[in-house]
Amino acid sequence: MELDPFVLKSKEFQLNILMITMSTIKTGSYSISNLADSKKINVLNQLQENILNRVAYLIQFLGKKSPILKEKYVNSLLDKISMDKSIISYNITPIFQKFPVLENFPFLVEQVIRRTLEILNIPVRIMDLNTEVETTNRANIRSYLIFRYYNVQSIIESTDRVRGISLYKEFVTEYVKSFAPQNPPIKSLEEFRSATIQSNKKKPNIGWVILHGKIQDGKFPQRKDTCMWKDAIQDLPDQELKYLVACYGDFQGYNNSNPAFRLTMEHTIMEGDPYCSCCLHDTRIAGNLTHPSREFYDSMKEGI
Repeated sequence: MELDPFVLKSKEFQLNILMITMSTIKTGSYSISNLADSKKINVLNQLQENILNRVAYLIQFLGKKSPILKEKYVNSLLDKISMDKSIISYNITPIFQKFPVLENFPFLVEQVIRRTLEILNIPVRIMDLNTEVETTNRANIRSYLIFRYYNVQSIIESTDRVRGISLYKEFVTEYVKSFAPQNPPIKSLEEFRSATIQSNKKKPNIGWVILHGKIQDGKFPQRKDTCMWKDAIQDLPDQELKYLVACYGDFQGYNNSNPAFRLTMEHTIMEGDPYCSCCLHDTRIAGNLTHPSREFYDSMKEGI
């Protein structure tokens, strides 16, 4: 979970640390209509930062486990996304420069581009990938979550469901951890909570309505009452896989903020629960990782 460095250093943030820990605070907003709101994105950035980065990392990750497993994954992914054999001269040199491992898979890269453009409702014969286009929040979210879904499906089909899910969890943890800062700026749960709330005030979070509870005994509870991602991929059939692609990375993501932080999460909207129950534990203070009860989350209210 990334936090605004400016917020962390601001006097307002420092002055508000104690004040905003006194009660439960709600942030964010969401209406199902937000999925239809327009969204401008750069196509090349979308491919490199949200889709091909994971494909490249996964190819390397699986290659270390087994060259055969890597080959099966690539073939399975191609089976899911291949559209046609016609040649389109995309300029994919910048992609190879950023992800050298993909130079061995030019056809895969081309098919990823085509499928991404199709999901974004952009003509597949767009010549310049380094261009800004207008799409919708729904299409934007689907473009990367559907590929994550394809990724875990392809790993499962390359081995079996139990091992495939285990490998995907290991991959996600390793991938997210690769972004952890060497010197995490967050020193305490109080700082984390304050920075999260202040960042949201600076740039409201559209899609996630979150109740930030009071910190007690090294535990910071959050209840997430909406999830735009869940609504964007509602048509995908496998609930367990949707949880893996949308939620599982949070465990390492929160840990990236401080190595002493551990996340527990027992209920998720993605799995059909009415909310996501999250609790961030500071292992230097909390005596255990016991998750707060369902009754506790049911009773959370703003201002209390």
